[in-house]
Amino acid sequence: MDWVRGGGPAPIHVINFRHSCCYCTTIHGLPVNDKPCRGSDLKAEDGHDYCGSCGCGRRRLARLDPRKKTGGAGDWTTSKLAYPALVCPLGKFGAVKGGKMAILAWVKQVLDLG
Repeated sequence: MDWVRGGGPAPIHVINFRHSCCYCTTIHGLPVNDKPCRGSDLKAEDGHDYCGSCGCGRRRLARLDPRKKTGGAGDWTTSKLAYPALVCPLGKFGAVKGGKMAILAWVKQVLDLG
């Protein structure tokens, strides 16, 4: 998929910042603060992480954690945190530049339609 023309996911530094707001760590596991998000629903019964404040529920497109690649590494472009138009319902972060094509490209990537 051509993320450049399609708008693509949020940049990795934005994903990292969003991750730090939800998890209190960088995407590499380094601690950044000790106050976890009060709205998080981390490690739900299905083993995935979700925001407990956004109202998206526990669906594939709502997963905060990345889908695992072969070999165990996570693909952060498949995380909800990579969604360009994502706005934290608790006001911790907002959307980044993107448009309808960026949103469509992200959904196709997560659902393996691209």
